[in-house]
Amino acid sequence: MKKILLITSSLTETGHQSISDALAEQFATMPGVEVQTMEGFELTGRLSIWMTGVYGFLTRRFPAVYNVLWKFTDRHPRLLCRNKSES
Repeated sequence: MKKILLITSSLTETGHQSISDALAEQFATMPGVEVQTMEGFELTGRLSIWMTGVYGFLTRRFPAVYNVLWKFTDRHPRLLCRNKSES
């Protein structure tokens, strides 16, 4: 049976995807390892998926706004969960 390694990548910027691709390529050369890459933010909900779409824009143009959003969601993790009982 093959081992499965999940690498969560984000669609925030091409650098994140490049790193994920490079890791998956290296792990795929290891015998007995199956690599599956997934978008980790899809597990959380609409707000975090929206944040991935505006990440590059906000971090380059309005870093203070992104910082406020980051701190807010860090204090209120339930807003990022699909199921409100998760946190």
